[in-house]
Amino acid sequence: MRIDRKTSWMAALVGALVLMAAPELRGQAAEDEGYESMEIAADYQTPSDEGVDRSDRQAMAKLGEQRRNLMRKIRETQSNVSDYLRGRSSNATTSEVEAWFRGYVIPRMAQTDEESLSDLGEFRERFFRLYVNDVSNNNLRGRVRDLVAPAMKQIIEGNYHPAARVNAMLLLGRLNDREGVRESRTLPVPNYDALTYMVDAVKSDTLPGYVKVAALAGIERHAAVRGPKSPNAFSQPEARRVSDTMVDLLGLEPSPPELERDLLYWMQRRAIRILGLVGVAGENGRYAKALRDVISDEERKMIMRTDAVEAYGQLDFSADPEAAEILPVAREIGELVAMAAKNDAQYIDDKINEIQMTALFLDGAKARSGGGGANRGRERRDAGLGQGADGGGQQRGPGNRNDEVEEVLPDYQREQVRRRFKAYAWSGRIGLVGTQRDKTGGLRQYTEDGQEEAELIDALVSDIERLMNTTEVRREEEEEEDEDDEARRNRNRDNDDQAVDEEGEKLSLADQLKVALQNGAEQIQDTLDQIVPPAAEDAASGQPQGPDGGDAG
Repeated sequence: MRIDRKTSWMAALVGALVLMAAPELRGQAAEDEGYESMEIAADYQTPSDEGVDRSDRQAMAKLGEQRRNLMRKIRETQSNVSDYLRGRSSNATTSEVEAWFRGYVIPRMAQTDEESLSDLGEFRERFFRLYVNDVSNNNLRGRVRDLVAPAMKQIIEGNYHPAARVNAMLLLGRLNDREGVRESRTLPVPNYDALTYMVDAVKSDTLPGYVKVAALAGIERHAAVRGPKSPNAFSQPEARRVSDTMVDLLGLEPSPPELERDLLYWMQRRAIRILGLVGVAGENGRYAKALRDVISDEERKMIMRTDAVEAYGQLDFSADPEAAEILPVAREIGELVAMAAKNDAQYIDDKINEIQMTALFLDGAKARSGGGGANRGRERRDAGLGQGADGGGQQRGPGNRNDEVEEVLPDYQREQVRRRFKAYAWSGRIGLVGTQRDKTGGLRQYTEDGQEEAELIDALVSDIERLMNTTEVRREEEEEEDEDDEARRNRNRDNDDQAVDEEGEKLSLADQLKVALQNGAEQIQDTLDQIVPPAAEDAASGQPQGPDGGDAG
């Protein structure tokens, strides 16, 4: 179920990306763009009001009655077909079921009017709820799939509206050869032909980028269900073909002519996650190297690099643990988390300075704040912007641990930084030791206690967990409901040593967060330097060093 909800969320995202990929659609009727549509059977077509005199009450009443009768007929047929597929008492027959799908269900997903396009997501969900889920007869379910799949491919490849093409690909990605059973925790078996088609779509030179994004959503679902620990795991050829396609996607330039930059960004992030879910390191570590290249690529966004950290921790190195290159990769993960902390600390400083300077320009006085960091020693007079702009200024609430300190940085921006960094740090932890839920994954599983690799990973995880605790600088009313007492005690204990600056002046919440990030980054770097000094690591890797200690060339 979680996979399906993610796919639904992805459908909404893809819908937004469609407009970026096809900006000419904005403000214009789809019918004017020359898109194809499938004709709905005459029995299910909405009576037209063309030629009807709207001032003629009797004619309008008759039209309304015709439309109500049609909706009643559609609901009854829909119910009969659903009951038939589920083995319940029904008036439907096999031929009527096929006529319903060919005459209404399928064409309904290939219309160009605004109402139909806006209902595509809901209609797709209804399709699975009524005609797929809870259908126990494999033959009937297979028949539905065989009716729908070719039609979806026709829509994907034809001159249909972008939203219809995206919807068709998303639907195709959710088709199964065998449905899952919730009671017995039996996973579904995704449709093999759909996987082949979606991989080909990603590699296609003719399909638009927004369709490829939708195909990647379906491939990710397949990979999540058919990972290396699944009873229906990918065969070696399947895993190789999927992973090769994802690596090729990561190698595309930042803005190739056939793709919008934002579309490629989302495609590459999803390709990284798919590589992790497939879980194959590749011949000579090809897929592992592709992920490591992303981790070390400073030109890529931090969230993409941390995606690669998580994916790397999911790869299976059990056949050749040395291929994991644990020591250098663990160091890269630690450095990445430290860099994320430094960047967010600098972001806080920059935002506070920006607010201070804006207040000085508008009000002739800087916004007020408590001590620490960029605010120490600055004017403390009332400032219009500082007193209430966008959540800034004096912000107090019941139970505030920071009652006497005024906040310059708006609460939402501080909370945004805190949550963003925790996402980065959590990805680093997953790459090192996997998830807490299933106690598997991560590089630590390929080490033994007492080894240098194990010592480094354990120390980094300890640093990261403590840093995540110290960044929990929130007002009591902001605290998450699911935070347990132990987590709250740990957070309060870890924050005791940073609540005031060196002059004993209490810090604002923003400054507390900044100091926590700075101190945590320094601690991680100290751990790295103590256990694996950079020079020793470079020498061990066999890389020639330049005069500055970096790789030559």
